[in-house]
Amino acid sequence: MISLPGNMVEGINLRVEYRPTLRMCTLSFIPHSDTPWTITIAKSCMRLSDTRDGNNSIDLKLGEGFVIDLESLGDWNTLRWTSEDPAQGSVSSPIMGDGTIHLKLVSQPAEKPPRRNVEVLPDSGQFEIRCKACDSLLTRDEWNFERILPLPSENWQSSQDMWFCHKDDHGSVDDSHTDALREQPGDGEASKGLELGRNAFLPKRLQPKLEDLFYSKTKLMLHVNAISCDSMADLRNLSVICRLCDTIVGQSVSQQCVYFNRMNVDLKDAKTSRIVNSQTPLKLAAKLIEEQVAHGGIHCRLILNSESSGDTLLIWVLENDVHMFPAKYSLPLPGKVEEPVVFSQHHQVLFHRTQRSASIAQVWSSELTVSSETISQETLDSLMRHLEESGRLFPLTENEKVPDPIFEVGYIPARLE
Repeated sequence: MISLPGNMVEGINLRVEYRPTLRMCTLSFIPHSDTPWTITIAKSCMRLSDTRDGNNSIDLKLGEGFVIDLESLGDWNTLRWTSEDPAQGSVSSPIMGDGTIHLKLVSQPAEKPPRRNVEVLPDSGQFEIRCKACDSLLTRDEWNFERILPLPSENWQSSQDMWFCHKDDHGSVDDSHTDALREQPGDGEASKGLELGRNAFLPKRLQPKLEDLFYSKTKLMLHVNAISCDSMADLRNLSVICRLCDTIVGQSVSQQCVYFNRMNVDLKDAKTSRIVNSQTPLKLAAKLIEEQVAHGGIHCRLILNSESSGDTLLIWVLENDVHMFPAKYSLPLPGKVEEPVVFSQHHQVLFHRTQRSASIAQVWSSELTVSSETISQETLDSLMRHLEESGRLFPLTENEKVPDPIFEVGYIPARLE
C-alpha cells in the first residue's frame, strides 16, 4: 500500500523520452496509488492498464515513423514479457512501483536538421524600443537606425579582437564600422562602460553613434540622444526608468551611451508595430547552452551571476536536445484514454543556486571551460522558478534521481520561437 500525502490525488505520472542518435525511447512511470498496473508494448503504442479492470487503460501512441523492436525488449529490461496478441505483435508484463522501460527502435522519423537559436536582427531600419510591461515608447518616434550590429560578448572578453571585421555584401570591411571603433572616448569617461584589454586598436569602451544600435544577448546599446525625451527625464541615478510604469528598463553607461535590458523591452518595427525581437529568460538560457555545446561538447557548464546581488545559478548540461513528452493522469480512469505522444525538445540540466563566494562557485569560476554571464536578479529568479517547476513536470523515478543532494535536475526548452 502506497502512503500518499494528504493533498496528493491518486494517479500516475508518465514520461516518454526519445533520443534520435541512440534510436531509443524510454517510458518512465511513477504511480501514486496502490493500483496494480500491466504494461503492454506494441509496435507503435504503449498501454498501461489497470490489472483488475482492463477497460481502464492509457494508450500512448507514437507518431508516424516510429516502430518499436519488440524482440529486443528482454535485452534492455528485466521484466518478464509474455505474448499479448501475436497477430498484432504485442507483449505485456505486470509492473510494480515506479521504473523505466527502454525501447529500441527498428525505425524512426527522418531527422530534421537541428534548428539553432541563432539570432540575426535586421541590419538597419526604423524601429522602436518599447517597455515590455506597459508598451510605452522609450526611443524617439520612428527612429532610423542605420547600423544594427551584434556585440561579441557582454563584457568584451571573448572575440573582441575580431569584432571590427564585420564585412559587407562584397566581402570587405565596413569602413564606417572601423571608424566608429577607432574613436576614443574622453579620458574622464574612460572608467565607465566596457573595458578592453588585448587589442590596442579597439577603444577602451564602446561609443555608439547617434544612428547606431548594438545588441548582445542581454542588452540593447545606443546613443543617449536616440531615447525619448520622457525617458531622458527619467534617468535617475544612472538608471533608465519607464515613466508610465516606473520599471527600470536600462542604465546609463556614459554621458552619451545607454543600454536597455532586453528582458524588459521589445524591439518593434516602427511602421507595423510588429515585434522584431523579444528576449525571455528561457530564450537566453537556451542560447547560452547552445553556444557552449557548439564550442565545448555536450556536458558544458554555465555560471549565471546576478548583477545586483551575490546570487549565482550553476547549470550543468547533462543531455542536449532530449525529446520529451510528460503526462499525468488522475484515478480512477474514465475508461480507455488515448493520448498521441507529441515530443518537445529540451536540455536536461543539473542546477544549483548558491552565493558567488561559495566554494563550489569559486571552483567553477576558476575553470577555463566554464562560461560565466551576468544577468539581472529578476532573470535569475525567473530561471530558477522554471527549473524547479520543470523538475515537477518531468519527475524522476527513484533509480534516476541524482545522488548528489546539492544539485537538482531541471529542463530548459531547446526550441523557442
